[in-house]
Amino acid sequence: MTLVLMFFVYAFLGWLLEVAYYFYKHHKFVNRGFVNGPFVPIYGLSAILLHNLVLRLFDTGLTSYSILELVITFGLIGLVTSLLELLGGAMLYRFFKARWWDYSDERFNYKGFVSLKYALIWGVMGTTLFVFVHIPYIYPFLNNFTLSFKRISTYVLGSYLLVDLIVTVFMLFDFKTRIILLKNRLESLLTHTESYMDNPKTSQIQNAKKALGSTLYALKNNRPIDEVRERLEVLKRHLVIDSDKKAKQEYSKLKSIIMKLSSSHLYKGFPNLKINLKDTPEKDKTKDQDDE
Repeated sequence: MTLVLMFFVYAFLGWLLEVAYYFYKHHKFVNRGFVNGPFVPIYGLSAILLHNLVLRLFDTGLTSYSILELVITFGLIGLVTSLLELLGGAMLYRFFKARWWDYSDERFNYKGFVSLKYALIWGVMGTTLFVFVHIPYIYPFLNNFTLSFKRISTYVLGSYLLVDLIVTVFMLFDFKTRIILLKNRLESLLTHTESYMDNPKTSQIQNAKKALGSTLYALKNNRPIDEVRERLEVLKRHLVIDSDKKAKQEYSKLKSIIMKLSSSHLYKGFPNLKINLKDTPEKDKTKDQDDE
């Protein structure tokens, strides 16, 4: 029961860390949790594994550590957190074709899921937290709760997280479905551009196709949804004309999908969330072109 409470405490502390870091960089509050509630499960899972591993190696009564013990603790924390990042990232990508984080631009990374830089950061932060906060304060505090309190807390928090996880999975499937729908609509519109325009000139068709190609490129290359929305505004200028009722209707549908995507918790919390569209049928190959 103590370990379950430990999971939720560190999942919450991890959420606070993510939110504070994002606020520091972007000066605004964003729920950075994978789930809707204030928890980041990977932090809680890391805490449980590391607590058991480290305390099995060293005497639990120690209030200080030798250099060797600190180095071993540092190595274990960096290794375990990196393995969990790798496993979590790979599973999310395997089942949902989505990336919540990407370290591809970092040196010494593995498939963008983990990197040496962040392994060292987690090692330093984790060791400091474990030695100076977890062992002397958090673990004794959690261990002193009565069994009945631990049991009730476990049932309540566990039930809440289970429901939240189920809701989040459905949200993710819905998010991916809308991304694919948007892509397919843009591809269809690119193929049949002329049929949406009343007596178009050659230059109008070319400009509309250029704007469509640019929008598709942004979507397929995981650019932020806000950028896709901006390129749609350019498309509107070239495609939607007063007499084009069909074009207006199609543009309205595209706009509606974009608005629903940008209002999603997943997009707000992870604006660089990447959905792999390569496994969906592609009707056209487009190139990135600047709009006039």
